[in-house]
Amino acid sequence: MKNKIDFVKEILRSMGQSCEWKIRENFFYLGAAAGAFIVVIILLIFKNSGGIAFALLLVSGYIFYWLLEQIKPFFLGLEGVKRTREEIEPITKDGYHIFNDVQGNKFNIDFLIIGPSGIYVIVVKNPATDGSQEIYYQDETIFLGSGPLTAPNPILEAKSRALWVKQYLQDVKGADANNIKPVVLFPKITIPRDEDCVLKDIWILNPARFRDCYLPKQEKVLNPQEVQELVSIFKAHINGSIPKFED
Repeated sequence: MKNKIDFVKEILRSMGQSCEWKIRENFFYLGAAAGAFIVVIILLIFKNSGGIAFALLLVSGYIFYWLLEQIKPFFLGLEGVKRTREEIEPITKDGYHIFNDVQGNKFNIDFLIIGPSGIYVIVVKNPATDGSQEIYYQDETIFLGSGPLTAPNPILEAKSRALWVKQYLQDVKGADANNIKPVVLFPKITIPRDEDCVLKDIWILNPARFRDCYLPKQEKVLNPQEVQELVSIFKAHINGSIPKFED
């Protein structure tokens, strides 16, 4: 059995903080690569270092380009979570609480929403696209245009995070945790209404339709006290404490 302390490693953070950290980390390496690039140019100009320096120039230039490519997905991810948060923010007026960038074991949950109709584990996807492709769902896979979205598969990603939340709450509360829904949101790509994927075990939607069309129709399964109890569990991550519950 896992120790309770193993589960209490998640903290409340700013939206997209994981992406911001990755961007900063890669910018550090970009700076190092740029510095090496400049040094090699100086060697070529003033030291007449020949073939070795030229080879180093090519290598450092390639590393710089590679790092730039590595940063792009994190900028897209940051853009996606910020746009999604703006679109779902109105649900807080209906008794829903939104937690940003909840950390798990070597992964993060973009948004964790707790409210009267249960818990929603949100994975945001903001793939690079020209806007002409359409999204559709088939056999546990989301397709953008003619190609599947993989590495990781958004559906499996959302479901695994929802399972982790369930196990986490079971460990902390010592009781079954139900009414947990994995959701994949695409903030920038329009999903035709007839392509909305609202299944028993997962939702795949645009943030606005999640907010306006589906969340309001859900049955209220948690009373205010139960909502606050769940909220307190995640707020406890701020100071690393484990909330106590009465039998």
